[in-house]
Amino acid sequence: MKHIHEQGGGSAANFLFVGEHAALDFANTLLNANGAPMETLATFDDLLQWLVLAKLIPAQEKAALAAGLASQEKGDRLLEKIRMLRGLWKNNLERLAAGYALSADLLKLVNQLLSEDHAWQVLTQETRTRTFALHGVHVPMEPTKKISSVIAGQIAQFLASANLQYLRHCAGPDCVVYFYDTTKSHRRQWCSMAICGNRHKVAKFRSKENRARP
Repeated sequence: MKHIHEQGGGSAANFLFVGEHAALDFANTLLNANGAPMETLATFDDLLQWLVLAKLIPAQEKAALAAGLASQEKGDRLLEKIRMLRGLWKNNLERLAAGYALSADLLKLVNQLLSEDHAWQVLTQETRTRTFALHGVHVPMEPTKKISSVIAGQIAQFLASANLQYLRHCAGPDCVVYFYDTTKSHRRQWCSMAICGNRHKVAKFRSKENRARP
């Protein structure tokens, strides 16, 4: 399980990397604090920082993506688009965890975003040795399409590879975090023992103390 990264700076975002997959960590960028939504992607720079920490883009690409948007307005529009995708994805995680199918609108959106990626493979031949090799080719994409496509790719990869019976919602009463249970016993309950697991232990201990009092 990855640790919690506390991001300093203007927005003071707290990124949780406890989902065991980037697609779930993306859903978990919207958290809950004292019963109210806590937005960790408060700015476009937060989004870029999350992509770097999630290892979805190299750190050196962050500045190029920011520069490629040319204006704060474009960055804000892209951030809103990413949040919309996240909201739809998080709603569908609830559906999937409850045993329902993925919604048609999310499936359509993910496929639309995937289709914007410009990548393919090229076969080459070494005639002297009669050996062949496949090489990936990727045309540079504009930042708005690249970022959306990268995140959609993670969602698609998770859905195509995961056993959905191990998709979990944290058992914490106010927690909104999802994770993929990769433990051998598949009995993981908490997003993190240091967070919700510890709160549960404390609450259980206090309840026991209260019952023991005359």
